[in-house]
Formats: sequence, structure tokens, C-alpha cells
Amino acid sequence: MNSHRASKNLHLRVLLLVDPEFFNPSDPGFLRVTADTESEHFVSAGLKALNHDVAVLPFRPYRRGLRTVAYDIVQLKPDIVFNFVEHMGGDRRLAANVPALLDVLRIPYTGSSAIGMVSIDKAASKYAVSIVGFPVPPFVVLPVGATGASQRTFDFPGIVKPQFGGASEGLTLGSVIHSERALMRRARDIHRKLHQPAICEQYIDGRELSVGLIEDRNDVLVLPIRETVFGRADKGGPRFCTERVKDSLTYRDRWGIRYERAKLPSALDRRIRQLCKHAFRILGMSGYARMDLRLDSAGNPVFLEANSNPDLAPRFFGIMASWMGLTYENMLVKILRAGLNR
Repeated sequence: MNSHRASKNLHLRVLLLVDPEFFNPSDPGFLRVTADTESEHFVSAGLKALNHDVAVLPFRPYRRGLRTVAYDIVQLKPDIVFNFVEHMGGDRRLAANVPALLDVLRIPYTGSSAIGMVSIDKAASKYAVSIVGFPVPPFVVLPVGATGASQRTFDFPGIVKPQFGGASEGLTLGSVIHSERALMRRARDIHRKLHQPAICEQYIDGRELSVGLIEDRNDVLVLPIRETVFGRADKGGPRFCTERVKDSLTYRDRWGIRYERAKLPSALDRRIRQLCKHAFRILGMSGYARMDLRLDSAGNPVFLEANSNPDLAPRFFGIMASWMGLTYENMLVKILRAGLNR
């Protein structure tokens, strides 16, 4: 069925389940656009444009109790939950409890199941995708309290990240390191500030690509590949996606950072798309997702991470859908349908 026709035939009660820090009681419907709630705003507006009823509920299990939150969800009688929750009490590893709860309540939801959310573990996801032939950079995990990186098997430079971080969390220009001493200093910063292990991997200084995927009936729809272009990296600008690159339009404009449809040889484009589809399946992902990778010095794709709850704002995930000829509302229809068909 054509996506546009399908959107007209559906009339759903959609519940947006969101992280509590992004819920503003004075703007409960996300009518205003802010840097932190861009995705929620556009999804809410898009769902309303499709003639769906939209309600919003902040997910506060620690304040109100999980049983009370479950009761609130059931009382709203949603046909489907649009799951935006990325953490519980600041711990991203516990976000898998949200789809698990919705499964128990037998309420359809968008995005990944609890199984697929293992992808927030950068180390586990690298091990998994390597099984299907997706190259990964050599890496070592530094648990809290580690005194050295004795198992490091790669030469510097490296890049140090939080093992369970998302949305470029914890990444700054100083994340690229050139010595064992700098590696340990950066890892201890992550241990102290984010209370989680650090992962250090070989830094791949090549083109940065992202691939969006949406479940489409019995197949996985792979969207056109997006490249992050670091326009003035040679003048001191960032060469990879830091937190400021992700969050600040002013910063991106200053350094000429933009998103473009990647121009790749057809054989490489096909290979990347196939690898990402295999990664989606081996990681047990569902609904929709985004894979991030880089091209090494030989032009080969190297997996960086998978995101089971990517930013759906038009300039991030939505732009890839637009390159396929999908409107933003068409994209939402496909995401909803994937959740309903779960």
C-alpha cells in the first residue's frame, strides 16, 4: 500500500513517552522547537498532520514508581507508543526496560525492542557486527579503576569514548589522543564524570558516513547514505562529531560542517548498505536505527557504532528519508507501521 494512502486510513492514539528532563509542563505538546527537543517537536507535529491524536507522558519510574507509570500508560489507552526514552536515572543501559515494559503491557511501540538496545554497548556491538564481516577498529575497554591499557593492539592516534554514551556524549576535540598517558587521563575523566567504562579505539581519519534503516514489512529499508562534511577541519575545526557538532548550529556554521548525500562508487555504496542491513539484523534491532561508520585510508568502511534510538529531526534522520523521495510524514508512517507490525 502506498505510504501516503496508508497515512490517511490510519487514525491512532499515539503516546509520546519522553525523558523527564525534556518535558516542559508549560509546553506539554512540544509546540516550540528547542535544541534539546527538536525531534519530539517535529514528530509530534508530523503525527498531528497525519490526523493522529498525540499525548505526551514523561517517563519517571524513580519518582512515581514503575507500577504507577505503567498504570498511567494504560489509562491513556494508546494504540502505539512513540518511544523517545534514552535512559533511566541517567543510565542508558536501563533504557531497555522501557520496551520490555511495553511488551509486558502488550502495547505496540516504535523503535527497537529490549534485545536490540544492546547496541548502546559500543564494545558488544563491535563484536557482533564483526561476525557478519563488518570491519571494526581495534579497541580496548577500560573499566572504572583501570590502571592501564595493557591489551591495546593498535598504534596511536586513538579516540576515547564512553562505552554506553549516545549522541556524541563525552566527545570533544580532546577525545583524540596520541599517548598512553593521554588515553588514561581521558578514560579517568569518563569514569569520574559519566560513571561508566571507557572504550578506546583506533582513530579512523576518513570520511564520516551515517546510514538510516527502517523495517518495512519483511525487509529492512536502507535510506540513502549521509556524509558529515567537516568543511574547515584543515583550519582547526573538528574532524569528527563532538557533542558541540551535534548540538550547536552556530558551531557547525562556524566550521562549515554540513550534511550531504554521500557520493560514493556504486560498488562501495552497495557494500555499505548491505553491511548495515546485516548489522541491523545481527544486533537484533527493530523499527528503525542508524549506523555510523568511517572510510579508512584505503576507502574501506569501518563500523563505529549503532544507534537504536536516533534523532529523528528532519536535518538528521529525516534528510536521509527525503533523499529517497519520502516526506517527513511518509517516514513517520513507515516507522509507525513497523511498530504496529511488531
